[in-house]
Amino acid sequence: MKKFIVFVFVCLSCSTLIAQFPEDFETTVPPLGWATFRGTNGLGTAQDWQVTNISNTGSQAAFVRYENVSGGLAQDWLVTPQFTPTPVTNLLTFWQRQSYTTNYGSVYKVFISTGSQTIHADFTLVDTQTEADFTNYYTERQIDLTAYVGTPIYVAFVLEQDDGDNWLIDDVGLTASPSNNCVPPDNLAATGISQNSATLSWNELGTATSWVFMFGPAGFSPCPPNNLPPYLCGPVINSSSYTINGLTANTSYEFYVQSFCSPGDYSAPSGPYTFTTATAPLIPDYLNPFNPFPGNLWSEASGNLANGPSGTTSGWQSDFWLNTSGDTAAKVNLYFANQNHWLISPDFDLSGGSYELNLEAGVTEWNVTTPSDMGSDDQVDLLI
Repeated sequence: MKKFIVFVFVCLSCSTLIAQFPEDFETTVPPLGWATFRGTNGLGTAQDWQVTNISNTGSQAAFVRYENVSGGLAQDWLVTPQFTPTPVTNLLTFWQRQSYTTNYGSVYKVFISTGSQTIHADFTLVDTQTEADFTNYYTERQIDLTAYVGTPIYVAFVLEQDDGDNWLIDDVGLTASPSNNCVPPDNLAATGISQNSATLSWNELGTATSWVFMFGPAGFSPCPPNNLPPYLCGPVINSSSYTINGLTANTSYEFYVQSFCSPGDYSAPSGPYTFTTATAPLIPDYLNPFNPFPGNLWSEASGNLANGPSGTTSGWQSDFWLNTSGDTAAKVNLYFANQNHWLISPDFDLSGGSYELNLEAGVTEWNVTTPSDMGSDDQVDLLI
């Protein structure tokens, strides 16, 4: 009788754990299939990636704390399970923040491995940030995975520091790279400007129905360095106008707007558009000697009476009263035809009593003291 030896291989689990996105860290850190470990020098064993309740969305995020070490820099690695980017999942997105505004010299790195999940040498550095590149509130970061489409990979988030800052990460996802069909809005404008409010608007050139709105004092940075464009650093709103309240009188502000076409697909920002809030009315008594010219809060403009003033320049200038050394005054040359020159005072609050306007006016030949009549086509108007 022949004997047969039968070898039986029982596969209880023959599948590789594949990363599931989006990952919002609402279960635990590291999530199932993710890995954490130290750098090659083994420093920083007292801290590891863990759960925090300071989240972008939901109630939890991933968090690693700074650590004071000796002999080098600590590296804390958080590595995804293996996944394969596709043409419609070739953009890795995540939201991140630090804990402090002081720069402690931390470095934030993203690596990719096409080999193993836990062997340092298998990883290639694809993105580096310093503490100056983002801030202590959540902003979005994107990593282009186009070069890895069709290739199974692992992605590692690595904090490198010695007594540095923290790193918080939330809402890790995959989406398609921007289509380049999401175009920036134009015709940014500010209307209804008062001392403490203004309505800001823009014109959508494409199909977007939501926009990222970024606002601040003139000269502000809408995003930390290296985060603009195209990263999102402001609230997403669903109207092509936005009213800002609580502003300061006589202060310059500016804003930027991005079209938000879909997650991961938004335009470069338009802006800045700069405007200045209205000045609080002055309460008399008041005197303007036109030195310096045109005077605090005064302005110049051009334009006919029917259409009103426009622009910021005119033919008004500073000179001595009646071309005689001594008192300063404002003067304008009435020689040229079809020109309109505006000299505009600030607002006055006259509610506190009865006031009268006193001014002195004179006409001379140009640049001499000789009195002169006005020409038949000349006109000077006082408008209130």
